[in-house]
Amino acid sequence: MQIFRSHHELQNHLLSEKEKGYSIGFVPTMGALHQGHISLLDLCNSKCDVSVVSIFVNPLQFNNKEDLAKYPVQHEQDLSLLRQNSCDVVYLPERNDILGNEIENIHLNLGDLDQVLEGKFRPGHFDGVVQIVHRLFKIIQPNIAVFGEKDLQQVAVIKQLQKSFYPDVLVLVAPTKREPNGLAMSSRNMQLSDSGKMKAAAVFDSFLMAKTMFNSLPASKIIDTVTKKIKEHGLEVEYVSIINPETFKDLNKTDKKNMKAYICCAVICEGVRLIDNYCLTDD
Repeated sequence: MQIFRSHHELQNHLLSEKEKGYSIGFVPTMGALHQGHISLLDLCNSKCDVSVVSIFVNPLQFNNKEDLAKYPVQHEQDLSLLRQNSCDVVYLPERNDILGNEIENIHLNLGDLDQVLEGKFRPGHFDGVVQIVHRLFKIIQPNIAVFGEKDLQQVAVIKQLQKSFYPDVLVLVAPTKREPNGLAMSSRNMQLSDSGKMKAAAVFDSFLMAKTMFNSLPASKIIDTVTKKIKEHGLEVEYVSIINPETFKDLNKTDKKNMKAYICCAVICEGVRLIDNYCLTDD
């Protein structure tokens, strides 16, 4: 496994790999890696010749400075985990290597996508994601990029970026990886106590309940029931919504028949903000 801190050196290395005819796969991360990230790397390795993982805590996507300060950083553990799981290249840049003079601010028209759910509760979040992923794509020029379904709305934003600027990059989406109790794997889980992790598992339990009710109850009633169940476990609820994943519009305002639907939520547990989603309809 090779580690690069300079994007110039990384680009030179990847250019030499491409000249050999190798395809490049890319997994962007903010570090604090777990088995969810490894599932993305596994998918990447299965689809390309050279896997690249970036580790960079993007300050532009945090609208809360305290949240940024608390975000876990554990580079040595991350590198060890990547070595054990067949990562070929790690891009671990200093802040200025990403945010220096070469960064190009772009405008991406997301329509209403950045006005609902995460966009509503985290103003500027998706613009920050777009700027850094654009920068990383421009540096790495991957053939394939892999993201996790847990960040469902972010994936939709990335697909907009891909269509507008990187039509030759194939964006793959890996299923959410969960703990045995159903809690979606997240770097933020490291900030929870054991009892907090048990409480947070109520989110997935409520999703399973929602799926059993989906065909018989209106979306508004399901949302009320899920919200009540989550709050009963001592969690603060920012939002619960049932949406069409193509438009992210609330199904309370549309016909849910013959339509794919996801339930999405953001909750606060022990001061830690967690997001999750789950498909309520059969594929």
